[in-house]
Amino acid sequence: MQNYKMDNSERTRLLSLPRYQAGETAILGRKTFFTDAASAVSTFDSVFEEEVYCFESDSSSPLIIDGGANIGLSVFYFKTLFPNSRIIAFEPDPMLFKTLSKNVEVWNLQNVLFFDKALWSEETEIEFWHEGADGGRAIDIPDVRKAIKVKTSILSKYLETKVDFLKLDIEGSEYEVLAESEKKLKNAERIYIEYHSFKDKPQKLGEILSILQKNSFRYSIREHGATSRQPFIQRREYLGIDLLLHIFAYKESR
Repeated sequence: MQNYKMDNSERTRLLSLPRYQAGETAILGRKTFFTDAASAVSTFDSVFEEEVYCFESDSSSPLIIDGGANIGLSVFYFKTLFPNSRIIAFEPDPMLFKTLSKNVEVWNLQNVLFFDKALWSEETEIEFWHEGADGGRAIDIPDVRKAIKVKTSILSKYLETKVDFLKLDIEGSEYEVLAESEKKLKNAERIYIEYHSFKDKPQKLGEILSILQKNSFRYSIREHGATSRQPFIQRREYLGIDLLLHIFAYKESR
């Protein structure tokens, strides 16, 4: 693990900016564009400071699938870990995808394929809540006035061969995507899932863990974000989400 830190003065500047205002900063000395400063700082903290996606590989050019690439900080992190890695990234939010594309170009990253599609249970078009930061989703849309149509892709078609790292931060669509690709998940060596539970909606954590177990994965789970400290007394929620978890899945031999 490295010691990635954001300069305190730059952090203060970014957090003073209005929400959903586009701008730019520097990440590891590289110009970086964002659509929302607060979510950019939060993502930096998780990706670079906490290094939740950190992994080791025997390959110098591991294949990584990045579901929910946002503005590309995860892509940049993976390329920092493995400069010769091959990355397939998905981001359905049009504004975020445009920023992701711009960042990949400015960072001069090679061997990165990125698609303006949502991972889903089938290839179709679905309603997607265009939030503009890190909360856009196809599940439990809170404001239909901000809903747009986006194209989708299925994960299974990208799991035909060995995948060294699969990242799914897809704002509530994780069960649908994992269920569709269940028979191919054995080709993934490591899986990171950001689990989202929505208030008044059935929770799918048990089903997700069952899919992982059926494919011989062990897992570790950590609290993340909107987690209630005393849920018997008060249940916190943010944008309709009442539970966020990091799920780290890995094979027995890892």
